Amino acid sequence: MNVTHEQRKAAQERMALEAMPRFGMLADELDSLTNELFSERIAYQPDDGASVMVLSFVTKQREHLRSVRLLIDSKQHRDAHLIARTMIEGMGRLLWAFNRKPERTDLWLWFGAILDWRQTKKNEEKGRFVDPVEKVELKTYVDLHGPNYYRPKVRDAIAAATVPGAPAYQIPEDPWANDWTSTAVADMFAELQAKSMYDGVYRDSSEWVHWGPRTILRAMQTADWGVAGFAEEDLRVALIAMQLGCQSLLQSLEVLDSHFTLGVTERLGEMGRRMVTIMFDAVEATR
Repeated sequence: MNVTHEQRKAAQERMALEAMPRFGMLADELDSLTNELFSERIAYQPDDGASVMVLSFVTKQREHLRSVRLLIDSKQHRDAHLIARTMIEGMGRLLWAFNRKPERTDLWLWFGAILDWRQTKKNEEKGRFVDPVEKVELKTYVDLHGPNYYRPKVRDAIAAATVPGAPAYQIPEDPWANDWTSTAVADMFAELQAKSMYDGVYRDSSEWVHWGPRTILRAMQTADWGVAGFAEEDLRVALIAMQLGCQSLLQSLEVLDSHFTLGVTERLGEMGRRMVTIMFDAVEATR
């Protein structure tokens, strides 16, 4: 028997409606566990890139998951998906950085000194007060870590200047790159053996991000007099957003637990198995 588009869509919506409460319960547990872990101070050194990175990423993931749920409750499903995409990219950055810690995690942390130095210079140009003591301290960090972020042309020019007889090279006032790593997010996921997952998330959300006609026209509700606005619900997209949100916070918590030995490995493992079961049961709803 041939299944019509309308029948398939109705089946997808039914599966999504069945799965959403289960993801909601999982999200509640993830949020509760995060609160539990943060209810007591987790000791760390502020110059330890790995510790600062995972603590801040978990905090951000929890906030994003709360935002995803608020948007879904408000039937803003497509915008919830945008935040979920941000979450999965953050998860990928964290896992990729921890693949080679402390090298990559320190690169993430100390790029903050470059950003602060740029802001300090802008503040001075605008005549704003800059604390001289803080500026001297910041400059020591910039001098120490700044060479790690030199743009390729700057690195090449410095190397060329070391050749005997070569003219001296004056390093420019702002010789640094615009990000802490030159590795693209897609390449991070390739290293994590998860490129297909990232491609799917990116493809699913990019048209909505970039105002593409396909997703906008699919979302529109027509009326006799023209366009009545966007359809309030897109249960398929809402389900994907919840799935990505829960996965991102859960895997970030796994990194946190491993890094600080917090003793919640079994609980996270049980949540992960339950998440896979929910995803498997609802897989047809996300296609």
